[in-house]
Formats: sequence, structure tokens, C-alpha cells
Amino acid sequence: MECILLLLIVGTGIAAWIGLCRPTGEEQSPVEEKSGQTIFMRIQAWFCQRFRRNSKFGLSLTIGLVVSMLAGWLFGELADEILEQELLTQFDLTFGEGLLSLVSEPVSQLFFAITMAASPFVLIPGVVLVNLWLVNRRRIADAVMMAVAVGGGAVINLTLKVLFGRPRPDFLDMFYEEVGFSFPSGHAMLSVLFYGMLAYLLGRSMGVWGWRVFLGLIAATIALVIGLSRLVLGVHFLSDVLGGWAAGIVWLSACITAREISDR
Repeated sequence: MECILLLLIVGTGIAAWIGLCRPTGEEQSPVEEKSGQTIFMRIQAWFCQRFRRNSKFGLSLTIGLVVSMLAGWLFGELADEILEQELLTQFDLTFGEGLLSLVSEPVSQLFFAITMAASPFVLIPGVVLVNLWLVNRRRIADAVMMAVAVGGGAVINLTLKVLFGRPRPDFLDMFYEEVGFSFPSGHAMLSVLFYGMLAYLLGRSMGVWGWRVFLGLIAATIALVIGLSRLVLGVHFLSDVLGGWAAGIVWLSACITAREISDR
């Protein structure tokens, strides 16, 4: 059932991509229309249009769709394994117990401090401060997109948790107990959204691609370490964290793509 749903989502996305990206009358001159281009030339033109950086429905939409499809496929696979109680769930238990057996108290305390970087006590003030800075610089659209990315991501995460209803781990050596459902990890998902969107918004004001890549790598590292902290503390299974990252990437990609398209 989940695979069918995933195929429907992907098919809808491809159909929307093709429909939205179809060349308009402004993109083709009357002379070209009357010249009777061959099918090969039309296909070639269509693909070229999909990879134009300055086109409204070009490279930005293409990259966004590809990233969303890959992350969505990963999330669908994880969801299917969890719902069917297949091998992954047993691996989650084995991996979690093995990891916690290697973790000392000082290490747990360190990762507890790290995990707070994706808690509401940090993310809510963080979004407010970033948006105040953006509004002060008259970047209203960017401020709205930050709120949509993190706020919308929180709503999506809570919805997914309720839909899957997966219980939290019950490891003997867990550092502390969390409440609520487990899949997907909210900390993993929201760390991708907040720090990923922050890196994107900072990168928009920089003309050098090297700095944008550097900021993206920093954001990815932060999200990676925060996700790892949920495993070290024993409050999530490995598949929870992977699912949180995947869901976060899908929503982040959608938000960034929408922002890029609105700027064209």
C-alpha cells in the first residue's frame, strides 16, 4: 500500500513537472512554431529547458524534484519496513542495544547538550531571531519561507508520528525517557529544516558558490550530529532518525524550490 502511495506521489510530481515546464508561447517564436520541428528537436529543447538556471521552471525545479523523489523513496522504504515489522525493526533493536552498551555517562551528557540544538527551546527563538533579521533587511519572502519550513515541518512531523503510532524504544541503558511516538524523529527532521534553511538563506546573500557549499556542509554536519545524539541517548531507533532526515529533506527541498521559483 505504501509503495502504491509513493508511486502515486512520484507520478503526480512528474506530471506536474512536465505540465508546469511545458514551453509557453513566449518561449517559442511563431517562426519556430510554423517550421515543424522534429520530435527529436522538441525533446531536446524540452530537456534543455529543464536545466536552464534562469528559467522559472528549469534547473531549480528539476533539482528539487530529483532530491524530493530520492528522499521520498527512502522514507517510503523505511515506512514499509516499520509497518510490516520486517528485518529493519529487529536490526533497530540490535543496533540500539549495541550502541548504548558502548556509551559512557560523560558521552551521554555531551550528546544531551547537542540534542538541545534541535529542541523547541532553541528552534523557536532561533526562527524568531532569524526572521527579525530578515525583516530588518526587508527580505519578507525569506522570513515567510523560514516560518513555513520549520512550522510546516513541525506539523508534518506530528502528523506522521500519529499516523504511524510507533512506540518509543525501551532500552535498559537509555539516558532518559521521551514521551510521544517515535517515527519519524522530530529532532532529526527539524534540524534538517532549520539549519538547512538557515544555510540557504545566508547563502542567498553570497555571490560565491564556494561559501554556499560550505554553509550547506555545516548545516548537514549539524543535522547529522543531532540525529546521532538521538541514537546515543537511546530515545530513537535508527530508522526513526533516517526517516526524520528523509522527511526533512523532502520538505526542505520543496520549500527551497518554491522560493527559487518565486524569484524568477
